[in-house]
Amino acid sequence: MARFWLAAMFGAVLLTGTTLLIGTGSVASAHDGPAKTQLLSVQRWLLLLNNELAPGTVRRIADSPYDMAVVDDVATLSWNARYDIRGTVKQLQQRPNGSRRLVLSYLNVGQAEDYRNYFSTSWKQKPPDWIIGADPEGWTGNYPVAYWRKEWKTILVGQQGLVQRIARDGFDGAYMDWVAGYWDDAVQARAHADGVDPRAEMILLLRQVAYAARQVNPQFLLIVQNAPDLIDSPDIANAADGFVQESIWFTGAEGDNPSGDCPMPRTEAELKSPAYLASLPADCRRAKAEGRAGALDYVQEAQVVPLLSKVRAGGLAVFTVDYAVKPGNVAEAVRRSQALGFRPFVGGRGLKDYLNPQF
Repeated sequence: MARFWLAAMFGAVLLTGTTLLIGTGSVASAHDGPAKTQLLSVQRWLLLLNNELAPGTVRRIADSPYDMAVVDDVATLSWNARYDIRGTVKQLQQRPNGSRRLVLSYLNVGQAEDYRNYFSTSWKQKPPDWIIGADPEGWTGNYPVAYWRKEWKTILVGQQGLVQRIARDGFDGAYMDWVAGYWDDAVQARAHADGVDPRAEMILLLRQVAYAARQVNPQFLLIVQNAPDLIDSPDIANAADGFVQESIWFTGAEGDNPSGDCPMPRTEAELKSPAYLASLPADCRRAKAEGRAGALDYVQEAQVVPLLSKVRAGGLAVFTVDYAVKPGNVAEAVRRSQALGFRPFVGGRGLKDYLNPQF
């Protein structure tokens, strides 16, 4: 795990317009600075994504005791270009006691989103060939991409791309989703056709994200979601300050039906046991049978927790996201996460409503 702490020299991507230039440079490390120290001290945090940050919501977050808030850069929504995201970020960064709160932006590195201002309406009728298909988990408007292609990298890590925009708007970092897109069957098929290794290309992209962001803010933080198999990769040194994993103990289903409270199998034996299936709440069992609750087909605690514990022992921050709304399940997810030295967030799968701190 100490390999994440090494300074790294790597090929950095700089983009101007549609021109892709490959150079060599070193990424400014966020690992030893004050931002990283603050990240490691986070106890309570908020994940609020499907929310347009109306003034009332912003005030509630600003007045809360949360140490960190992960929100959407709502100024990148196609209908919301005039939103004062810089002012909002500054307001959210100030806690009631005068101390500093970390504010991170959600960033989908593996999918194009048709509600962002970079997405052309013509792409819905005639998608460019770097857009691969629909989201396999049913998120409307999300499309897996060939993230190794120049077109996507221009959007993401170009000089006027999403990453530098987030950094310039004052966010302390990015919460990166769909990092594990290289496991998607359609992505793998397109990568094979293009003659590339999708996992290696994602690692390269993460390094390019780090380079682009830290050209603006050397202390910019990067949190990787749902890609624990990258933990031991020496090639993403300096490109990860923390890891987060969804649905270790509780999950939900597509369409927020249910929004949570489906207990995850804890071992392979339990996953294969008829007794486990019978023990699921009826709505969870139905969602599993209909293929709307894919997480229930995997064991997270036995397989992922050891990897996350390794990360924590190596000095990186570890966060968990579980989907539960019943008080008993919320309390159990919080207890299990904290007992491992992780930092939990628990809420409904829609992630659209402000929640008061749960502990």
